[in-house]
Order: sequence, then structure tokens, then C-alpha cells
Amino acid sequence: MQKNRSFLLVLAGSSALWAVGAKAHDVKGELTNLATPAVIKSGEGAGQTFTVLGHSITEIMTSEAFGGAYYILKIVTPPGAGVPPHIHSREDEIGTVVSGDFEIFIGGKVTKAGPSDTFNFAHGTMHGFKVVGKTPGETRWVVVPGANFQSFFRQFGAFPPGPPGMAKLDKLHTDHGMKLPPPSDPWW
Repeated sequence: MQKNRSFLLVLAGSSALWAVGAKAHDVKGELTNLATPAVIKSGEGAGQTFTVLGHSITEIMTSEAFGGAYYILKIVTPPGAGVPPHIHSREDEIGTVVSGDFEIFIGGKVTKAGPSDTFNFAHGTMHGFKVVGKTPGETRWVVVPGANFQSFFRQFGAFPPGPPGMAKLDKLHTDHGMKLPPPSDPWW
């Protein structure tokens, strides 16, 4: 019997990535195989840069570079801003703080995080974050699987400037297997 092994390394200070034999579930829940070992140099597979509710998002590696298995991005968040608590039904996210001071919300618990701290938002778990310092915060992210999340961010990034309205926001989240609870949580 052959064991499946996955290894993924993302350096917070660069966009180098190494992946071997990785497996992930695609947006339909089908097992996807990243069968070809690869070293992808900085700039190869890079995607778009756009703004979502004040966050500057840069696609370090598009999901297409890995057959939909991963999506790697950089997010710069203004002071006082963040992402309200929400739930993903499909994706797991791993984030690393590059700079700034954050509060990380996972499953009802708030933890302070700073440079080099890493956190995991597992699918099915309520999570969010915000910058609590006086300077912008920068994070690097790996999302598994990546295709659905990339689609979500690109559609969100295409919204016209200004508040999107809850009906439009709820539809976007629902279409991508995500849930926004009512904004009654005192943390946010």
C-alpha cells in the first residue's frame, strides 16, 4: 500500500513555493492530485492585484498554477480594518503575519498575533481577523483548495467602490460555500 504524502512550503518573505505529491479536494469535493513536483520561482504563476473593502490583495500564485489545489496571496490590511467572522465549508486557510499587530478570531476565541505568527482557519470553523495596531498589517496566505477561493476574491474585487450591500454580499458568500453570521458578535 502506497502512502500519500503532501508537503507545501511557503516563505513569508518571498513567493517561492515547493509542493510534492499534494492532494486536495476541489470545489465539487472530488479528490484532486498535484502529481508533478515543482519549484515555482517568484513571479511565475502570479496573478492579479485588487482591492476588497480596503484590503490590498496580491495573488502570489494563482490556483491555476497548481490545478486548483492551492491559492497563495498577500493581503495588506489598513489599521482598524479586518475580515468579520465567517465560515468556509470547503477551504482551509493558513496565514502568517509578516508585519503589524492583529487579533485573530477562531471558534469564539481571540488571540493576539504579530510578525512570524502563523494561524490556521480550518473549514467549518468560525474565523476572522483585524489589525489592532496603528500601522497596516501584512499577511501571507495559503488556501486549500484554491480555485473556489480565487473565484470568490476576484468576483468580490470586481464590485464597484463603496459598500456592496448585504444581499449582494450574502449571495457571493453563499455561491462560494461561505456563511456570514449576523453582525451581532461583540468581537467585531
